[in-house]
Amino acid sequence: MQGSRHSALAALALVAAVGCSNQVNRDDGLELADNDGTGAFTAPVGVDSVRIYLGEERSFTLTDDLLWQYGAFELSPGGRVWIDVWNSDESDTPVGFKVYRVLADGSLAYLGSVDGNWGWAWTRLRSKNGGTYVVEAAGSTLPQSLTWSVTCARPDGNCAPTAQPGELCGTRGVSKDCDEGLYCAIEEGCGSDDRGGECARPAEICMAVYGPEVCGCDGKTYGSPCSASGAGINVDYQGACACDPMVWEKPEGFVDVVGAWIGGAEDGTYGISSRLELLADGTFTYQQVWDPLCAHVAPFCRMAVRLFEMHGTWEHQGFAVQLYPVQDPEGLPIPEQLAQSFGIESTCMGDVRLTTTELGVDRVLDRDRCWQFECAEGEHCELEQVMCIRAPCPPLPTCVAN
Repeated sequence: MQGSRHSALAALALVAAVGCSNQVNRDDGLELADNDGTGAFTAPVGVDSVRIYLGEERSFTLTDDLLWQYGAFELSPGGRVWIDVWNSDESDTPVGFKVYRVLADGSLAYLGSVDGNWGWAWTRLRSKNGGTYVVEAAGSTLPQSLTWSVTCARPDGNCAPTAQPGELCGTRGVSKDCDEGLYCAIEEGCGSDDRGGECARPAEICMAVYGPEVCGCDGKTYGSPCSASGAGINVDYQGACACDPMVWEKPEGFVDVVGAWIGGAEDGTYGISSRLELLADGTFTYQQVWDPLCAHVAPFCRMAVRLFEMHGTWEHQGFAVQLYPVQDPEGLPIPEQLAQSFGIESTCMGDVRLTTTELGVDRVLDRDRCWQFECAEGEHCELEQVMCIRAPCPPLPTCVAN
């Protein structure tokens, strides 16, 4: 439908730009100059503002109470789009719109205006540096129902810095998050199997019926699948949630803690990386690297990296792990900075962590999923944080080239 309108209107020659003598046709458009930055957009008081998603048509009605409609969208550097506004009933009643760029301080920079004297107004928008843009649509009579769309004009489809409705999300290899106001809709699995989903709008209207209750991927119970969608949450299973995956408690029964545990923290001066290996033969190694933060931020300092380590045997005490360090063969003392006891906590989803207090600060160690993870020759394992839907979402081990 939209393509046929474009072809018909292209044959009508030119559309006049408001406030100037230049004309804009289907093969020309607004050329944007470079800008120092972009900021968040807040619509003026009394003006309705919505999010525009690329490739999606959206209708609205202008009335005495809603004289203009604002819509905001973002473009990537080099993004090129068509902006179209037309009468929803396909009449010839004149329509028009203005285009703005949002500046770093949140103010609007006017770029141009377009009139549609035959019921349709359009222009091509080219952005050099990317940023946030605003369309202000208006009609000539009230009430008047209009429809607008912003469509990517790049052959590769890469116009927006975020994923738009229907685009892939929630899996490895996808670098874009869903656009503002969207969520990653996954049919099943809550993203735990990395199959991914599609960016979608949350449900706006749900029927006033009860049930069936469902457990959302956030561990909360919702009155219906529609209610979960309205909150931007996928459904894990039908029925009330049996547990809350965000609650850490002492485990019920024995929990296997053999493996490597890692964690990070900052004390204002150092970035602290911890690694504890609990081996099946009852021995352990514990190492901590203190990296000066000022060595990475100008003005750079020359503070040395500090290394603390110890080894010995360990004991599983049910709710805790007790370390029994031995003195280094070279006679070095056991570092007082390193804890010797770790609490064991788990969630109802089976996630496990070790907790302790070192130098008066609470620390958390999570499983190093790269421990004993096999990679091909010439590769090594790295942890990759993926956009899972279930919370908490552990990173996945990935083999990368050396």
